[in-house]
Amino acid sequence: MNLSINVFLLVCFTLCSSHSFAADWFNVKGRVQIDHDSTQLNGKKVINETNYRRVWLSVYGDKNDWGYLARFDLRAETFDADGIVDLVATYSGFDNGSQLILGRQKTHFGLNWASGNTSLSFTERGGVANYHKYGRMEGVTYQAKLGDKINYWLGFYDKNDFKGNAAIGRITYSYFVEPSHYYHLGSGLGLTGEKDLANIEFAYGYSALHLQSEYFVASYEDDTQTDTNGWYVEAGYFLDGQTSRPYREGKFRRVKTNAAFGVLQVTMRAEQGDGNFNHVNIGKSVDASVYTLGLNWYIPSSVL
Repeated sequence: MNLSINVFLLVCFTLCSSHSFAADWFNVKGRVQIDHDSTQLNGKKVINETNYRRVWLSVYGDKNDWGYLARFDLRAETFDADGIVDLVATYSGFDNGSQLILGRQKTHFGLNWASGNTSLSFTERGGVANYHKYGRMEGVTYQAKLGDKINYWLGFYDKNDFKGNAAIGRITYSYFVEPSHYYHLGSGLGLTGEKDLANIEFAYGYSALHLQSEYFVASYEDDTQTDTNGWYVEAGYFLDGQTSRPYREGKFRRVKTNAAFGVLQVTMRAEQGDGNFNHVNIGKSVDASVYTLGLNWYIPSSVL
């Protein structure tokens, strides 16, 4: 039996210029995330440590139709791919409201990966979802909408891990009954010639309840590597019965609350298939079934 308990502390701080004009084109913000991990394997404690998960410093801004983001990981010892998280320029001057994203960026494949790390319901992304992703790459992404319900992303990238080029696309359909009552369907496809991925996505939100699920399949050029697949299902509920998990344009957003003592959220996740389950100390490329329970306390936004 493998038991892992993670305590997650997120502190976000923002430092912005007080001058209104400067705040448009130059802003600074940071993110510090600290974990305490206590893991038992077959009744024996194998991990008991506290680490910095992220220490990020970001500089960003926009002017007219152009914007930029430079995000750095201050834990890195060298100024390379480990130290540069994002380095992008964006252009939003198209008549149809679309956007062009250039540089080192987060690829858009999968609902779990597309949602930011401050928008997750668990300390760790699930092992199946974490295994079936592309991460960050250098390239160009075109992001656009079809009507008010469909969003899509199409990107072309260069990454040495995949011997050159990659093409990645994602499309989502969002239907809102009201802001806290929504349905999400999505699908993605990634082609690298070495590791090709496909997935389907589903999410549902109704007041304090939210559900999220994905199924992944992957094929590999290497004949010694067997095809992989897997799925996960997540559910969560805010105990005040009123707070809802924010969702917009194919992604979950960060939960914020103004309640005097914050709000509690209970979560569960079941996943089965090929995955990177290093976070529960059973391996980074294994076929496993993992069940996770969580309790989150969202501190009032005024504190952060």
